[in-house]
Amino acid sequence: MEPHDCFKEVIHIRLDELLRVLKSILSKHQNLSSVDLQSAAEVLTAKVKAVNFTEVNEENKNDIFREVFSSIETLAFTFGNIL
Repeated sequence: MEPHDCFKEVIHIRLDELLRVLKSILSKHQNLSSVDLQSAAEVLTAKVKAVNFTEVNEENKNDIFREVFSSIETLAFTFGNIL
């Protein structure tokens, strides 16, 4: 297995875990659910899926993942605002 394949697998596993936890919280506390939160989660998912993992290396990984990191911050900020 190529290193970028392992990296991709880990990123997708972590994204799945995040979305599963978010879904669990929202199912228990439906008053927290919002269009903004759903939108932020969808944007994060799209940004992760758009990454070309074969291009990722130590020198460019921060540039490649900048939009993913920004989407994570937006999701966290949106969730915090709802609380």
